[in-house]
Amino acid sequence: MQKVALLVVLALMALSSFALANPQQLAATPQIAGEKIYQQYCSVCHTSGIANAPKTGSKKDWSPRFNKIDSLITQAGGKITEQARIEHFLPVVEKGLNAMPPKGTCMTCSNNDLKAAIEYMLPKAENSL
Repeated sequence: MQKVALLVVLALMALSSFALANPQQLAATPQIAGEKIYQQYCSVCHTSGIANAPKTGSKKDWSPRFNKIDSLITQAGGKITEQARIEHFLPVVEKGLNAMPPKGTCMTCSNNDLKAAIEYMLPKAENSL
């Protein structure tokens, strides 16, 4: 049953990515661009938690991920900031993880586009911590 649900989600994501605007045409400001990219490419899974995607704004879902990232940042001698977290999440988004395909199906997204989408998601989760 989970495999069928995952296949349905991936099919919907693939179909939606063809019909959507190029991310570079979305908006001039990073916050607006991040929100639009999130809504078009990420929200399918991250709103409902399909395939164990961490739900935007969920303390329960994001806490383990923040703990892992924060540990990596401090081990490297860095300071835990939103920007440091974004830089550590970016390779995960680029490569994909578990059921999430690379770039969350936004194959035309640049690193800056992906960072804007991550930045849009993370404050919601951080505010719930």
